Amino acid sequence: MAAGGSDPRAGDVEEDASQLIFPKEFETAETLLNSEVHMLLEHRKQQNESAEDEQELSEVFMKTLNYTARFSRFKNRETIASVR
Repeated sequence: MAAGGSDPRAGDVEEDASQLIFPKEFETAETLLNSEVHMLLEHRKQQNESAEDEQELSEVFMKTLNYTARFSRFKNRETIASVR
């Protein structure tokens, strides 16, 4: 038997996203469009800005928000719902 010859997805193997081995819950999960992610992040940002004790948003959050803004095709809920 060659080293690494067994299927890593067979049996109880620990998940490893770098090898695209995900938990069972992900098998039927639906993904979000970039536009949907952008709407969620924008809503979170607005909630933070309107809060009494506004907290600084992380660099990762801001980079993700900027990425989704750049690559979002659809700008409103109706359009997003129609492509779903």
